[in-house]
Amino acid sequence: MIQKVIIKRATMKGDGSEGNPKGLFYGRFKINGIEKTFTEDFEVMNTDDFEKAKERGKRMLFHKFERFGDNITITYDDDLEKQIDKQKKNFCTELLKMPEMRDIDSPPSHKCYWVVESGNEVSVRRASKIMKTVKILNILIGMSYKERINICFYFAPHLEPNKKNNSELFTILGDLKTDAKGIHNGLLIQDEARMDAVLNVYYKNTEESQFRTTIYKAIEWGIINLETKGYYINAEYIGGDKEAVVVYMKNNPQIFENFVLPKVAQKDIVIQGDDMEKVNAAKFELRHNVDRESKPLEDLRAEAKELGIKNTSNSWDKGKLIEKIKAKIAENISSNTIAEIAD
Repeated sequence: MIQKVIIKRATMKGDGSEGNPKGLFYGRFKINGIEKTFTEDFEVMNTDDFEKAKERGKRMLFHKFERFGDNITITYDDDLEKQIDKQKKNFCTELLKMPEMRDIDSPPSHKCYWVVESGNEVSVRRASKIMKTVKILNILIGMSYKERINICFYFAPHLEPNKKNNSELFTILGDLKTDAKGIHNGLLIQDEARMDAVLNVYYKNTEESQFRTTIYKAIEWGIINLETKGYYINAEYIGGDKEAVVVYMKNNPQIFENFVLPKVAQKDIVIQGDDMEKVNAAKFELRHNVDRESKPLEDLRAEAKELGIKNTSNSWDKGKLIEKIKAKIAENISSNTIAEIAD
C-alpha cells in the first residue's frame, strides 16, 4: 500500500491552539538525546555526517517550510521494493519521534509546533498487478488442455505438464493461494515479472513461443539429450544450455523441421487424446473445491438434491452430508462426461 504522511507547519492563529511557532523549521532535533538532521531529500543523518554532506549540496528540511502554514506530503510504498521507499519510511518513523510533533487527532499543545496527518491509498502498482492477474486468469479459463500443457512447458518444463490432468494444470498455472511472502502459487501469476512474460513475451510473439516450447519438449522427452557437457542430438553437441540450443536450432532449421518437430508432434498426438473432452476447468474447480464447511445447511441440502442424493431433506449432520456430496461428485467425475462434470 502507498502510505502518506503530511507534515503541516502550525499557523499563527493568535489563540495558541496550534502552539506558537517560533522561527523556521531547521530540521535538526534531539531524539532520545541524540541530535539528528533531517534533509529535504528524506535522509536522517547525524550532525557530523550532515556537515560533510552539506559540502556536496545536501540541504536541511527547513527549506520546505519557509512560510507559516507550509506543509509537505511524503509518500512511500510499504512493500519497500525500492531503496527510496525504505529511506522515506525511516525518515517518517524518525520524524514522528520529534517531541514538537503531534498527531492531527491529538489535543492541541503549546509545545507542539508541527502537525502530522497520515493515511494510505491503493498503490497504483498493486492495482496494476491485480488487473494483470485477472487478465491472465481469464486467458487461462479459455485455454484448452493442450494449450495449458504448452504454456506450462514454456515456463516450467520440469513439471512434466503432459502427465497432469486438466484440473491439476489449471491449479498449477493459476492457483491464487499465496505463500508466507504473499506470492501466488500459480505459475503464471507468481509475480509481475512472470505476468509480464506471459502477456508481453509469450503472447506477443507466438511464433517464437511455439518454437521454444517445441525445443523444451524435445529436451524434456529425451529427443534432445542432456549429458555432462551439455545438450546433444545423437552424438552431435548442440549447446551448453537451453538458450544455446535455441540459437543452434535457429541456425540449423533443417534439423529442427526434419527431426525435432516431427518427433515432438508424435508425442503431442498422444497428449491431445487426453483432453478430457476439453472440460471447462473453471467450472470444474468451482464445483469440486468449494468451501462447503462455511455453507449453510440448507444450501448443502440443495446441492445434494441437485446431485441426486436421496433422503437429505432431514439431514442434520453437516459433516456426513458433505462427505456424501464429495463421494457423489467423485463418482460422477469417473465417467468423464461433460454432462456429469459441468453444470
